[in-house]
Order: sequence, then C-alpha cells, then structure tokens
Amino acid sequence: MGLDQAGDSARSVTEERPAVVVAWPGLTFASGLRKMSSTIRAYPPQDQDDNVAVTLTEPQTRIGTCSALHVKGEGELILHGYFFTEFLPLITLTWMQDTPSRSCPEALRKSMLEHEDLKYSILACSAAHLHQSSNTQSLPAALEFYHRAVKEVQKSVRRVHEKGLQISDGLVMAVMCLIVYGVLSPDQDSTLSHLGAVVHMLKRRINYNAPNNLDDRPTTLLDLHALDSTLFHIFRVAVWHPNANRGFLVDTEFWSMAERLLKHANDAGTYSSLVLGFPTSFYKMILCMVQYAREPGCQSEKTLAGLETELNFYKAACENEPTNGSPFNTNLDFYSAQPSVAYAYRLCILVATLIPINPFLSKQDGTSDIFLGQEAPSIIQQAIALLCEASLEPEWYRCYLGCWPVFIFGFCVSGTEHVQVIRHDFETRLAVSSLQEYRRMLNALENFWAHPYVPESERLLSNNAGKMIHV
Repeated sequence: MGLDQAGDSARSVTEERPAVVVAWPGLTFASGLRKMSSTIRAYPPQDQDDNVAVTLTEPQTRIGTCSALHVKGEGELILHGYFFTEFLPLITLTWMQDTPSRSCPEALRKSMLEHEDLKYSILACSAAHLHQSSNTQSLPAALEFYHRAVKEVQKSVRRVHEKGLQISDGLVMAVMCLIVYGVLSPDQDSTLSHLGAVVHMLKRRINYNAPNNLDDRPTTLLDLHALDSTLFHIFRVAVWHPNANRGFLVDTEFWSMAERLLKHANDAGTYSSLVLGFPTSFYKMILCMVQYAREPGCQSEKTLAGLETELNFYKAACENEPTNGSPFNTNLDFYSAQPSVAYAYRLCILVATLIPINPFLSKQDGTSDIFLGQEAPSIIQQAIALLCEASLEPEWYRCYLGCWPVFIFGFCVSGTEHVQVIRHDFETRLAVSSLQEYRRMLNALENFWAHPYVPESERLLSNNAGKMIHV
C-alpha cells in the first residue's frame, strides 16, 4: 500500500514504529506531539551561550562568535527588496500572479515584519543568492543571518513548547526558508532535518484547532503555500536528493493531508499552486513508480495496473487526446497558458516511461542494459527534440520544474551531441538563475558521463532512498 492508501492505517503504523531522531536546532517538544514519527533534539544545548558553534550548510564551515560582515539598516533593506523582486520569482511560478495566490508574497512580507526568525531566514537566502549571482562579498553576511535565524527559530520553538502556543506562520516559513538556504548551499546536510521539522510543525499547526475533521481545519494563505512548498521538497528529497540514502521516509499521512487541503483550496478558488505546478497526484505517481523501480516486488499487480492507467491518462492529457474525464480529480487546462511549464510536464511524462530502466532511479549498477526497452531510444530522441524546442522559449531556463526531467535524462543519453544538449541546458540555467542546485546536478552528470556507471557506494539515490511507508 502506498501514498494513495495511507489514511487511518498509515497513522497507526506511524504511531507504532520507533521514533527517528532528527538532528535539528531546537528543543525536543515531542512530548506534546505523540503521533510524530520523529523528535527534534536541542542543538546547541540550552545551557551554552550565544557564541556556541552552529553547524551551517556550507561544507566544513562552522562559526562561533560571528565575524561576518554586518549588514544593517540600508543593507538589510536592499536584501529585503532583493528577496521579493529577484530571488522569489526564481523559486515560485510567477505566472500565477493572476490567481488567488498572488497575495502570498505580500503575506510573507507582512509576516517577516512580525517575526525575527523569518526575517533573518529571508535575509540569509537573499545574501547567499546575491553572493552567487553577482560575485559580491555577501557570503559572510549570509552566514551571519543564517546563524541569527537558527537562534531565533530556537527561541520560537522554546516558546511553543513551554507555553503550549500554536505554531505561527512566521515560524513555519522561517524553517521553510532554511530549507531554501540549503538549496543555495553546496552542501545539503541540513536539508533533511529542516524538512522533517517543517513537516512536524505543519501537522501540529493544522491539527491545533480541529483535530478530528480535516475539512474544518482553518488554513491561512501561508499555510497553503507552506504545504505546497513542502510537498515539492519531499519530492526532490525522495527522488534525487544527494543525501536521500540516510533513510528518508515519505510521511504518507502528511502527504495525504496536504494533498486534500490543497485540493479543497483549489476547488474553492482560494489558492493555486505557486510551487508544485503539476497536480499532487502526478508527483505521487512518480514517487510510486520510482519506488517500484527500486524495489520491483513492492507493488501488487493491481497497483501497477493502476499506475499504468494513470500514466496513460497523463500522456493523453499531455497530447490533448480525449481522456473521458479525469479519474484523478485534477485540472490540466492551465498548462497551455504557460509554455515552459507545458514543456516541463511533457518531459516529466517521458521520464516516467523510462523510470523502470533508468540506472539512476533503479537498482541497476550500470548502463549496459539501459535500452532493454524497445521504445527507450525513441523516447530519448523525443526528449532531446522537446528540450531543443523548449530552449527557444524565453522563460524555459527560469522554470525550475524542468530541471528534474532534464537531470534524469542526462543519465540516459549517450553520444557527444545529446550530452551537450543536456550540459548546455544546465549551464544556461546556472547563468540565468545562479541556483546552486543546478551546479550540483551538472557536477553529478559530468561525473557520470566521465565514468558511465553508478557504483552502489556512490549512487546519489540508494535503493533505500525515499521509501514509502507501507501498511
């Protein structure tokens, strides 16, 4: 049983399995969160002073008494403006500005003024990206702001724990920004722990007022944006995060809850995805297919038949063929309104058809049998042609939804010409957006092309990465 069959039974399994400690800067407040599958332990301990070393997301970087560049007054205002005008459009779907979600940036700006933890998290992201995009000397400031953000988050978590308060919008979004800071960093050590923390926070926050009826649980615009963003980060961690082999489990209870709340808001016209872009059911299908590729015996014939039916539905919708209605309760009409998203969606469909024989996503140790499927060479040709076509679209290289399928196809191509198409895509993305995520992907591909096999010990995605919680 996978994501689509979580429900109450998944909840009982979550309660029964042993707790997994997540190293995260904050207090252990699991005593009030009995259903959580993980706990959050204090790091650094409370009895140490403010000069304690805090592990950052820069490789081998620790800071004690921060000697970073101090950015005050006008400098903070510049970074504040940079986040909303330059950085945020790179990690959200800006073409959704005519939807109810257009108020999200303003809600975030208002919350930032009220919450110090969110303020410093945002400033850390701005300074880190400004350093990467313009080669300014703002990295010390980014490290200082990150350090301050961690300390403020600790204080906020302590207040929640000691006073039994509801977790605020600002605290949730502050930790979400710490995840984003990790995306900007060359190293990803903190991402899993921050992601685990934000999942637990959202579950507690949404359960706070109406624990017995999901439809009665109040959600703010930032709640929905946080759910939207968290599902996307769960996907990227479970499918291709370089540290996914540390035993990351997809929390099926949380996924089902988030999916239902987002669908309810979308149907009511109060929220449209600013991050996911594709229906949550599409992401869930990919996760289930990747799980099957890693563990061929983990899915029943009935489940596999359902995945095939669902994939065929998305193929037909992608090709504008009649689908006799959507059995997956999703609306795909908006894809035609944004060409770059449409290209990303079509590439993801092609990737899905190759998942079982992709050496990066399956158990295979090499590429000698990658073309066992008779249709694989044709699919690769289609993908390359589609990618060349997408490159003519002005917004393509700013569309982060396209990076995952391009990355996965990079492990399927052979021949200098095809390799160069993939390489050019990531080099251009880097030039346009300066997101460190793309550099990590390109480096992984360059290593693979230089040594076209994926040893078990070095594979970015291990066989145990991103497993679903089975019932």
